[in-house]
Amino acid sequence: MNVSVVIPAGGTGTRMNNELPKQFIKLNNIPIIIKTIKLFDNIDEISSIVVPIHYEWLDYTKELIKKFSCNKVKDILIAGKERQDSVNIGINNNYIKDTDLVLIHDAVRPFASKEMIYKLIETATDCGTAIPIIKPTDSIKQIDNKENVLKTLDREYIGLVQTPQAYKTSIIIAAYQKAYNSRYKGTDESSLVEFFGYNVKYITGELNNIKITSPLDLQLANILDKK
Repeated sequence: MNVSVVIPAGGTGTRMNNELPKQFIKLNNIPIIIKTIKLFDNIDEISSIVVPIHYEWLDYTKELIKKFSCNKVKDILIAGKERQDSVNIGINNNYIKDTDLVLIHDAVRPFASKEMIYKLIETATDCGTAIPIIKPTDSIKQIDNKENVLKTLDREYIGLVQTPQAYKTSIIIAAYQKAYNSRYKGTDESSLVEFFGYNVKYITGELNNIKITSPLDLQLANILDKK
């Protein structure tokens, strides 16, 4: 099984109140994006990684990749306007589209475990799709835009989606093509695959697999990084 990875990193990190985009902020002197790339750089089954990045940070990213010897990064691409555009650019890259399986992962999730990544690869190999989901612990309410609570939802049937998400490459490329032909915008990769008509399988995600998007997330990340 030939596995590849797309790590979209085109965000500018406005919510972090930092001059650097959040993916370049350091944890113990290592940029978050490098820690994320290294999750996959050290897995034998993975052959290629591509990173769509904002054009203003293209050269800086290339310097980091070289400095930290991210050997499986085969291409650094100019990201699209939105995340969906960046992923589409990534999965249609020559290093990706000829592989059997592709993982798509947030650049600011540096704590996914190797065990979970292997489980996603195994499930997607068997079923064609695999995403990590964690169950909410708080009560879930359906609300409207007038500050009214409409009803309480059964959290047994609610899942919070993480990355990496794993797909047979042919499935995710076809799903993105159909989405663009239909001008459909999804909230994540799996929403496009659902739109294409495929059943999406899930595995249990990890609480430590946080997405670093706010100053509070960064504080938690510094704690997790010391473990």
